[in-house]
Amino acid sequence: MCGIVGLVDHSLSASDWTAQLNGYIQSIHHRGPDSDGIWYDEGHGIGFGHKRLAIVDLSEKGHQPMHSASGRYTMTYNGEVYNFPEIKASLQSLGHQFQGHSDTEVILAAFEEWGVKKAVGQFNGMFAIGLFDKEANQLTLIRDRMGIKPLYYGYSGNVFMFGSELKPFRRNNKLDLSISPDNLSLFFSFAYIPAPHTVYEKVYKLLPGSILTLDLNDRTPDPRVEYYWSLNEIAAHGIANKLEPDTDALTDRLEELIKDAIRLRLVSDVPLGAFLSGGIDSSLVVVLMQEISDSPVKTFTIGFEDEDYNEAPYAAQVAEYLKTDHTELYVTEKEALDTVPKLQYFMDEPFADPSFLPTYLVSQLARQKVTVSLSGDGGDELFYGYSRYFRGLHHWQKLSGIPKLFRHGAGSLLQWGPFLNMAGKFKGIEGYKKVLRLGKHLSARSFYEFYVNTNCSILDPERLVYHASKPELALTKEVVEISNQSYPEQ
Repeated sequence: MCGIVGLVDHSLSASDWTAQLNGYIQSIHHRGPDSDGIWYDEGHGIGFGHKRLAIVDLSEKGHQPMHSASGRYTMTYNGEVYNFPEIKASLQSLGHQFQGHSDTEVILAAFEEWGVKKAVGQFNGMFAIGLFDKEANQLTLIRDRMGIKPLYYGYSGNVFMFGSELKPFRRNNKLDLSISPDNLSLFFSFAYIPAPHTVYEKVYKLLPGSILTLDLNDRTPDPRVEYYWSLNEIAAHGIANKLEPDTDALTDRLEELIKDAIRLRLVSDVPLGAFLSGGIDSSLVVVLMQEISDSPVKTFTIGFEDEDYNEAPYAAQVAEYLKTDHTELYVTEKEALDTVPKLQYFMDEPFADPSFLPTYLVSQLARQKVTVSLSGDGGDELFYGYSRYFRGLHHWQKLSGIPKLFRHGAGSLLQWGPFLNMAGKFKGIEGYKKVLRLGKHLSARSFYEFYVNTNCSILDPERLVYHASKPELALTKEVVEISNQSYPEQ
């Protein structure tokens, strides 16, 4: 990963720009230890910083921030566009010439040839991009379709800032970094703060699949956000055009797609490996990596003394079967606990996923031998892997068969204050929570509302946070629409 940062501030002098940008990128040094760079245009009031983890084209020709051949565009970029060789060939056929062989240079040429929206529609990859168009005097931020690469932005007065992490924002005393009670209550519901929100009132996560544009001719930041890719359209098209239920053909096609995705990710000028847990997802990734590779794949596993959390024996069996170059490290309970205080530095905002600890440890282990590691993350989300998916749908189908009038009335009664207090008096806090959750389920008017209630840790988090109101999941209309179309109320 690399780290990017950018600032729009028309009040800074040349010395201010240098000090500010260098300070910002040093706060995210861990994202890119190979090199760093800054660029600013005092006249236009904009500057970029970059911390580089070199993966493709390790030379200075891959250095960022990078300018396009004509000088119109300047870019700071984190990620990889995997199909850049094909895009490069198309651009060369149109007369473009290239100095190096990085994807960064190809991305800039694509913007010059086709414009931002048309170009990004051709990118197959994961990316967070900050782009300055000198001709239009415009800043553009772009995030990949699934939001794999992080990208934050915030503004106060006439200052606008973006970055890969929140750390640089805390170095800018011109920004309003007030904690948001409403967004904090979202954390207590979901164990993280979902996009576009952050823990801060006026700092946001750019939504996946979207483009933000900012006109620098207007000295008061007023960003415009639009989608270049729609999950709703993809899902709706899939529902309307279901594939023939030929299991063998579908299995073969899926294998081709996954293998192609892995092959693209193996293009690198640095050593690669894989995290291996022994589960279906990471094992499948390693199987296909080993099929493609001419040498044993380097695999890495963290083991724990507590057998309830120890996946290392399963990973070892897979590694032995596939003959990978396997490395495992067993961590004691004390070592694990001693690591926890270090994690807060990387989190930036409240985050309660326990997988953070083993992910951090296995990343440390892998970095001793490789620069890039593939993993099985995302498999459960794409392939219906969590039991809550089945339970949620099963329970909704049963509940939505109950007459609405009766179901919604019973749900309202169970959420009535005196009834909840009585449940708490006789059954304690657990009784209170169970009655409240059942009431929420019965009152749900759509599958989406029911499913969100099912996965909330706390159903009324606004009671825990001073001055918080009932949290809303903003900008989820697409997900709501497609889920309700797929599983309508009876």
